[in-house]
Amino acid sequence: MPFKKAIARLLDQGRSLQEQRTAPPDEALAATNGYFRHFGNLNPEDAFYVIWRRNHGSGFFSNFSFVLAHVKAAIESGMIPVVDFENFPTHYNDVSAPDGDRNSWTYYFSQPSGHCLAEVYQSRNVFFCDGMWPRGLPLNISKIPGLFSEYDKRISFSPAVTSRLRKAEPIISQTTLGVHFRGKEQNLAPGHWFGPTVPQVFGCIDSLLSHHDIDRIFVVTESPSYLEALIGRYGSRIVFLDSYRSRKTNAYHENPREAHRYLLGLEICVEGLLLSCCASLLCGASNVSDFAVFQNNGKFKFIQRIDNGQNSDHPVLAPIMYRLRKNLPPFFGGLRNDVVTTQDGIVRREKVQGPR
Repeated sequence: MPFKKAIARLLDQGRSLQEQRTAPPDEALAATNGYFRHFGNLNPEDAFYVIWRRNHGSGFFSNFSFVLAHVKAAIESGMIPVVDFENFPTHYNDVSAPDGDRNSWTYYFSQPSGHCLAEVYQSRNVFFCDGMWPRGLPLNISKIPGLFSEYDKRISFSPAVTSRLRKAEPIISQTTLGVHFRGKEQNLAPGHWFGPTVPQVFGCIDSLLSHHDIDRIFVVTESPSYLEALIGRYGSRIVFLDSYRSRKTNAYHENPREAHRYLLGLEICVEGLLLSCCASLLCGASNVSDFAVFQNNGKFKFIQRIDNGQNSDHPVLAPIMYRLRKNLPPFFGGLRNDVVTTQDGIVRREKVQGPR
């Protein structure tokens, strides 16, 4: 198609323009750098805002949050947002995706406007963001004012997501505790928040079981060893989906099944939605738990976050800091070992108690 050749030219031109860090063409675009291109004569009265991400993006809900932040920037600048994860692929692009779709955003979500990429790349006024997070917007999408209403109005889930969600919903009850337990590469990444430890999660769950009516515990984790530990301690209370889990660093570096990358996105999307349907949430700092809080929109009975502090930004120090700090007490440079509870608008911070 003609717009494929136009995109190839754009990729080369765009890199040099980004390096020059050209100023936004209008004050309304102050939240993002970028550049305009003309591809044809369609929609001469409109301006499209193409959302893409550098370096293949990141995890599933990191990409999702990135898109929503740029939807906000596009709307505030009077442009029409459209997501292009086809010509600018992410880790979830998969040649085996159903229906031959090549845009990994539309595997799972609708476009935030009624326009497709083929139309955009034949239009007269097309603005490309710079592939970075919009300036001035919080990284936690729950803290971006007015974003949930725009999301609720503009974005729907694909039939594949809604079908799988309907089948899984019965495992969640009105007294289910959702637990998102992430670690592994999160603990080694520069600048990332450290994940919870197994004893910390045990301690929090033990305390919650003694103070709240909890019939089951829905667990989302990419680690089979974490899931095994929770089943070993809490038995039949633990419920989970049969999602792919890896003992290695990143599951999207593996290829154990057909359409593996597509399925990784589908599985975590449904798990994130199920977390948001739970009565309450226990988690560390992650984009998955941020999505669950965002999607829940204030209906959780309580949220507990285990706060172990943040890794070094230094790429050499970061991979070793967790190994050093997890064996030290908090007062001697170890993990922070705090749990932050939000309930009825009240935020309480205290130390995580050991498992009973």
